[in-house]
Amino acid sequence: MTTQLFMDDTYRTTAPARVTRITEQGGVVLDQSLFYATSGGQPGDRGRLSWAGGTMAVATTVKGQGGEIVLIPAADETPSPEGAEVEQDLDWGVRLRHMRMHTALHLLTVVIPCRSPAVRSGRTKVASIRDADRTEDKARWKSFE
Repeated sequence: MTTQLFMDDTYRTTAPARVTRITEQGGVVLDQSLFYATSGGQPGDRGRLSWAGGTMAVATTVKGQGGEIVLIPAADETPSPEGAEVEQDLDWGVRLRHMRMHTALHLLTVVIPCRSPAVRSGRTKVASIRDADRTEDKARWKSFE
C-alpha cells in the first residue's frame, strides 16, 4: 500500500520516497506518493522522479493493486531501479489546473440543472439538484430538457 502524501498536504510539490517495485508493465510503485492517481474522472498527476544516476518523467499516475499508486513513465523513459531512493517532483501547474477544474465542476452542479439519476440519487449533498423532481420545480427543470 502506498502512503498518499497528497492527502496530508495538497500543496506539497517535492518529497523523498523509495521504489518498492516495478510492475510488469514498467510502472513505478513508491512507498509514499505525492502523485494523485487517476480517479473519478480526474486525471492523474505528472512530474519527475530523480535518483542517483538518473531521472524519469512521469506521464500519468494510476491506481494499482491493494492501494498502490503506480507512476507511468513517459515514452522512452527508463524506470528507476527497484529499491532506489528517489525525489518526487510534482508538475505543480498540472496539479493546480486539475484542482481548479475539480472545484469548478462541483460549483457547476449547483448552478446548472441536471436530470441525471446519478446526481438525483443522493450521491451529491446539493439539495437543490437532488430535489429536482419537486412539483414546484418541474416547469423550471423541464425548460432545460
